[in-house]
Amino acid sequence: MKDLKSPTLAKMDMMEDDAISLSEILIVLSKNIKIIFAIIFIFLIVSIFYLMFFTNPVYTSYSKLMNSGQDGTNQAAGLAAQFGISLPTTDSEQKWVFSEVLNSRKLARSVLRRNFKTDTFGKEETLFSIFSKYYEIQLDGNNAETTIVQLLQNMINIREDKLTSVLTFSVDAFEPKLSSKINEVFLEELDLQQKIFNKNKTNRTKIFIKDRILDSEKELNAAEENLRDFMDRNRGIERSPALQLEKQRLNREVSILAGVLISLKQQLETVKIQEVKESDYVLIVDPPVPPLSKSKPNKKFIVVIAVFTGILIGVFYAFIDEYFQNISKQKKQEYVKARVIFWDNLKNLFF
Repeated sequence: MKDLKSPTLAKMDMMEDDAISLSEILIVLSKNIKIIFAIIFIFLIVSIFYLMFFTNPVYTSYSKLMNSGQDGTNQAAGLAAQFGISLPTTDSEQKWVFSEVLNSRKLARSVLRRNFKTDTFGKEETLFSIFSKYYEIQLDGNNAETTIVQLLQNMINIREDKLTSVLTFSVDAFEPKLSSKINEVFLEELDLQQKIFNKNKTNRTKIFIKDRILDSEKELNAAEENLRDFMDRNRGIERSPALQLEKQRLNREVSILAGVLISLKQQLETVKIQEVKESDYVLIVDPPVPPLSKSKPNKKFIVVIAVFTGILIGVFYAFIDEYFQNISKQKKQEYVKARVIFWDNLKNLFF
């Protein structure tokens, strides 16, 4: 007959088993407390040693910018095309243009050619030279330029506010002033490149309009000559409907060509005004400033992670060690029991 227990007794047995399990856990931890603390201490020392000798300080400078041009969509898309970037020219895509150009290799090379002064090396020299010395990159290698360009690209970060289209541009560097200066130079180069693009575009437009003006003047002169010859040949056209229609057609052609010529000259004047107009295409909402403290490495976070990892590994080691000790005890007991049985059977056999 089965031994039936009431729910209350069963619940008390379960609580007793849980209490025993918890007590066993506390016993295991207390037996290995020295080893656990030793492992935590080792991880703490390793993390401190890593922070002191294997990490470099990183300072991050931030700035905020946006496109200030009224017709910035086509201009910025054209600027992006110079960098090998194909972008739509719709207004909805305008906010992505600056982020793509700032991440381009061409702009990174322009920044690397600029001169900077650092506290580490003292004298003013190109950023390319500074990086090659600080990160110990051999300049005689074939991939030196590619490596340094990639290094600079990895040091920048761009975040976009989708509501306002304002870009937050950040630059990491090993000195606070250098971080701020690189950020500033990036914005200067971005504005300069867009000015160059728009100047080239204006020059091409001006040349095209001048050529069209010359062609239009020739076409207008030819139309006026045709009208004059027609009037000389046909002085009495009042009684001829066909001649009157022909005269109207010639007058209309002259009027159209004259209107085209006037429109082209107005466009030429507009382009000339645009050519001499100085404007900033990059609107800096928040200029970069030298950061007051390091952004990386986060020493507190690394130390906390090291301590937490040490605790986990220490507890894991304690239970693994206890498990193997229990197995050894069980094997000993089985060996002793087998030996007793053997001698008992041997005694029974002979006695």
